[in-house]
Amino acid sequence: MRTLLRNVFLLASAIVLGALGWAVYSKLSQEAPVPPPRGRPAVAIEVRPVVTGPIRDVRRMPGTLFASNEVDIAPKIGGRLARLNVDIGDVVRRGDEIARLDDDELTQEVMRAQSDLEVARANLRKAHAEAGQAAREYERVAILADRRVASPSDLDAALMTQRVKESDVKVAEAAIMQREAILRTAEIRLSYTRIVADWQGGTDTRVVGERFANEGAVLQSNQRIVSLLDIDTLRAVVHATERDYPRLRVGQTARVVADAFPGRAVEGQISRLAPLFREASRQARTELAVPNPDHVFKPGMFIRAEILLGERDSTTLVPVASLVDREGQRGVFVVDGETKTARFVPVTVGIIEGQTAEILDPPLTGDVVTLGQNLLDDGAAVLIPDGTPRPASVAAGATPEAAS
Repeated sequence: MRTLLRNVFLLASAIVLGALGWAVYSKLSQEAPVPPPRGRPAVAIEVRPVVTGPIRDVRRMPGTLFASNEVDIAPKIGGRLARLNVDIGDVVRRGDEIARLDDDELTQEVMRAQSDLEVARANLRKAHAEAGQAAREYERVAILADRRVASPSDLDAALMTQRVKESDVKVAEAAIMQREAILRTAEIRLSYTRIVADWQGGTDTRVVGERFANEGAVLQSNQRIVSLLDIDTLRAVVHATERDYPRLRVGQTARVVADAFPGRAVEGQISRLAPLFREASRQARTELAVPNPDHVFKPGMFIRAEILLGERDSTTLVPVASLVDREGQRGVFVVDGETKTARFVPVTVGIIEGQTAEILDPPLTGDVVTLGQNLLDDGAAVLIPDGTPRPASVAAGATPEAAS
C-alpha cells in the first residue's frame, strides 16, 4: 500500500513539474525577439535622435598677450645714475622725469663754454673798435694825400691796415659762432642728464614694466634703465593653420579668454595677418587687438582666442559619436524602427562644434546609433535596451544631447 501511494505521489509531482516547465518555456518563447536575419544575433545599441538646430564653426587658438607698445628708456650719454624716480608698476605720463644722471662735470663744461663765449664777444668788440680806428685813419691819410702832404705809400699802408682790421672783425664773429655752438653742445649734453619719458603716438600714459638699473650704477650710453608699456590695448598673438587662414580677415571679432581669469572674456579684433607661413609649423602669425581699459590683463599671459568662422541657424545635427568610417566612407547607422535593423548611410559632414556634427547631405531623420556601431554591418539586427527603437525627433533649435 505504501509503495502504491509513493508511486502515485511521484507521478503527480512529475506532472506538475512538467506543466510548470511548459508554462515557463511558453512565456520565454513569447518574449524572445524575432530571430535576426542571416542567423546573426541582434546587437545591443544606444541611439540618439537626428535633430534640427543652429551650429557655429568656432576656431579656438592658444596664444600670448603682449603690450601694444613697449619703449625702453635709456640715457643718450654715459654717467652715474644719481636718481631713479619710478619703479615697476608705476604709471608714467609723457614728459615725466624718469631718472637723472650725475651732472657736475657737464655743468662745469657749460660754465666754461659760457665764459669762452664772453671772451669771444669781448674780442669782437675790440676788433670793431680797431676796425673803426683804422677806417678813420685811412680817411685822414686820404685827405692828406689829396693835399699832397702824405705820400701814396702812406695811403696804401693805411688802406692795408683798414682791411686787416676788418678781417679781424670777421674772425671775431666766427669765433663767437664757434663758442655759441660749443655752448649749445654743452647745454644739450647737460640736458641729457635729465632722462624723461618720451614716445610717439598712442595715449599719454604708460606703465613701468621692468627696471634694469639701480641708483648709483654707472651706465653706458643707450643702456636700458626701465621699460614703459602701453597696456590700455593689448596685442594677442595666435597662429592660424593653412585651413583656417583663408577664412580670417582684418576686423573680424574674436572672443579672448585668459586662464588667469576663468569666466571673464573680452571681445577683440583681428588687427594683423602675416603674409607668410612658417616652414616649421605651417602656421601664420595672427595679431588681435584686445581692449584692456582697466589693466586687468597683463602682457605675457596665456590666452585662448575663439574666432567665429561661420554659423547656420537651422541645419541637420547628429552626435559626433554616431560618425563611423566604413570602407573609406564616413557615415552613420540609421535605425529602422519597423524591422529593428540598422542601415549604414554615407554622409557629408559640415561644421563640428563640441560633440555635435552637422550633416550636409543626405537629409536624415529618425535615430542614429551612438554606441555599438563598431559591431554593426549594413542591415544588421539591433536591440535597443528599452526594447523598442526611439521615436524620430526633428525639433527646431534642439540638440542631440537635449533630445536624449
